[in-house]
Amino acid sequence: NVSPQAGGSQGAFVTLSGDGGARTVFKQARARKARKEKGFDSSQFHALPKGTLREGAIGRAVSELVERGVRRLEWARTHMPVLHAVREALVASKALKGLKIGMALHTEAKTGVLALTLKEAGANVRLASCNPLSTDDSVAAALNEKFGLETYAKKWETTEEYYGNLNKVLDLKPDLLIDDGADLI
Repeated sequence: NVSPQAGGSQGAFVTLSGDGGARTVFKQARARKARKEKGFDSSQFHALPKGTLREGAIGRAVSELVERGVRRLEWARTHMPVLHAVREALVASKALKGLKIGMALHTEAKTGVLALTLKEAGANVRLASCNPLSTDDSVAAALNEKFGLETYAKKWETTEEYYGNLNKVLDLKPDLLIDDGADLI
């Protein structure tokens, strides 16, 4: 299990430098408030199993979020020619069949394409965010809902959610870790 360590990654969630960082956090908080006022709260889709979109305003908001994430993933996929070439070879051979891969990365379009490539090559993949500030909620929702890739990430997740999500990845008992900050170790 992963837990916060004094002096460890617990203090690494928000590192603000000068006014620029504070303005960014303020803009993000204002945008989050606006989404909630329109009837969308990202906690409503966090780690939803595939096919669990809700009815009504939240369901429509999540559906729109998923479609935006799909567009971002498809755009990234078309702009990653090296990974595309590797993907073709891996998918054709199913070289990763049966391999369990746990990932803790910035959850955004490029890493989403990597995770999907590994899944399409036969691996069982789980992804958690390594940084709640860099998470793209639309990509996380699309990976869960549209592509069936277990993704545990949302922007502004709490410390408790963060470590819970890392533990969900570790519950897979992965054979291989892809982790850009030693969050899963």
